[in-house]
Amino acid sequence: MLTSANGDSAWCTEPGGLVIGAYHTENGVTCYATNYYQVSAPPMPYLGLLPTTICPGDSALLFTSTQGTDIQWTGPLGAFGQDTAALYVHEFGDYYLTMTEPNGCVVSNGPVTLAPFSSPYLLVEPDHVLCPGESVSVEVETSDPGSIVWNAPLSGSDTLQMIDEPGIYSCSVTSCGDTQTLTLYIVGGDPMAEIVDPGPFIGCEGQTFELVGVPGQAVYIWSPHDTLSTSITVDEAGLYQLVVADPFGCFDTSAVVIVELTAADTIALGLDTTICIGASLVLTASGPYSNWIWSTGDTSASTVVAEPGTYTVHGYDPMGCLVIGTAVVDALICPNSTSDATIPNVITPNGDNENDSWGFGPDAPYVQASIFNRWGNEVYRADPRISRWFGKDEQGHELPDGVYFYTLTPSDPDQSPVVKSGYIQLIRP
Repeated sequence: MLTSANGDSAWCTEPGGLVIGAYHTENGVTCYATNYYQVSAPPMPYLGLLPTTICPGDSALLFTSTQGTDIQWTGPLGAFGQDTAALYVHEFGDYYLTMTEPNGCVVSNGPVTLAPFSSPYLLVEPDHVLCPGESVSVEVETSDPGSIVWNAPLSGSDTLQMIDEPGIYSCSVTSCGDTQTLTLYIVGGDPMAEIVDPGPFIGCEGQTFELVGVPGQAVYIWSPHDTLSTSITVDEAGLYQLVVADPFGCFDTSAVVIVELTAADTIALGLDTTICIGASLVLTASGPYSNWIWSTGDTSASTVVAEPGTYTVHGYDPMGCLVIGTAVVDALICPNSTSDATIPNVITPNGDNENDSWGFGPDAPYVQASIFNRWGNEVYRADPRISRWFGKDEQGHELPDGVYFYTLTPSDPDQSPVVKSGYIQLIRP
């Protein structure tokens, strides 16, 4: 309560700022004055408890150093110890204090907690496993500080120790008159990312290599494809690496394995070639290769061909890698070669590039070929120098097997005035 000089008063029930104003009127003039007051709540009384943890059968001092009256303590069992500034307690739980301070305000504080002694133990961070290059911390956790003695290989009495070697560690902790030995086992991880054959591997395209991890690990992961397996089969050139985890969760990474695969080389057989019907051609493979195998069956560097078609040769380079060569040979009726022996008389259109069609090259001495079936009906007509007959009629329909009659109109009637004719047999294998 605030009281003015003339006896006016005001009650303030909350802490904070308070402004009081006064008016005075004399001879028609009114004056106004104010004053500011800061109203503060009284501080909480001091509440102490020593110690906060007790051994079985012990007690702790509960006290206050704040002056006041009407002291009232409250504990786990209810109110007790009236008008006593200090007393001993042994019940575990929370304690509170209420009292009247000298200005007549009722103030309180609490709780403070009295806890029982608990058995000490060792706290390990992050865990009981030491991976290569790591360390762990071990700390004695106890509610009674007591005394600590670390046994060899550690020493001292600190609550905290750092460990960087696997082994058995222990300390003696005395609390509440009782000495206990605390023991800790630290295991060491030993991850080993090793490959049975680390390479490098050098081979041919299409060849495979097996990469195998040394046994004894819990997890094997191969990069770059994150394959989970103790081994992988590699058929692509590149860089490969193994990551392992041992049974304790420690990781290790292997050295990089290099795999090089050489693509199949191409043997130069020259440009595609056209020969005259009835003639032959020597195809020769060149280069530092060996073990030749031609599609004709020859096994030397050269082969002789007399028929149109596609010819291939396989060989091996000095590293044992396959090399391949291909040549396409066409045939035509050459000028001045108009005998029946130079004109094909059989076609077998099955897509094997062997006698699949009937016709001649651009230098043939004929401008028109007509083909007739056995009833004399014309089934095909074209310039044999630019169009070849594949055993089909002019609409593209396949003709049946059998013997067909042909006529060839010469391009130079003065040189070869006779229309040439003959038979050709169509066979579909």
